[in-house]
Amino acid sequence: MSNGVDWKNNYGVEGAATNGGLAWGIAGKANDAEFINWGVYGTGTGGNFPAAAYFDGNTFCTNGYWTSSDKKLKTNIITEKSALANILKLNPVNYNYNKKANPDFNFDDNLQHGFIAQELETIYPEMVKNAKHPITKENQIVGLIDYKTVNYTMLIPVLTKAIQELNAKVENLEQQLAAKTSETYVLQNNTTVAEKQVVK
Repeated sequence: MSNGVDWKNNYGVEGAATNGGLAWGIAGKANDAEFINWGVYGTGTGGNFPAAAYFDGNTFCTNGYWTSSDKKLKTNIITEKSALANILKLNPVNYNYNKKANPDFNFDDNLQHGFIAQELETIYPEMVKNAKHPITKENQIVGLIDYKTVNYTMLIPVLTKAIQELNAKVENLEQQLAAKTSETYVLQNNTTVAEKQVVK
């Protein structure tokens, strides 16, 4: 019991593997079913931080990550607006994770590129979510660390709209330049004709 919370650990499935040529804590495989083949299926509901899966470290996928995007699953569909103005407010940064101050996180040493969640939240609050990370001791969860996460995938349609808005500005400027160039050509041509008439 800590801070009024009973940290009794409950696992539907627990796996651990060490040593050997390959070590897989949990491995799942499904094939030859008539309708659906899921090697691993997870769902999380309830509590104050539900998640179907939580990974502490790098995750890899050989064939892409897919997010539900079917129109029939959506409501309140509105075209993005003022994307460029909001994108210009963002502060892209590069950084390293502070492993020394956060030993319970499985961070690597690589240089990272991204945003500060607290800054992004002031412009796009829907792209930031509060999360909890387990504090472990002797392979048991003894507490949780609160921190903020960013859904970078949600930036893709906003960046797409920003590019479209920027392209519209460029096209407008090109049209204005073409019109000015045409006016200049006509003016120069008329001047040349008038000069020839004067010479005659």
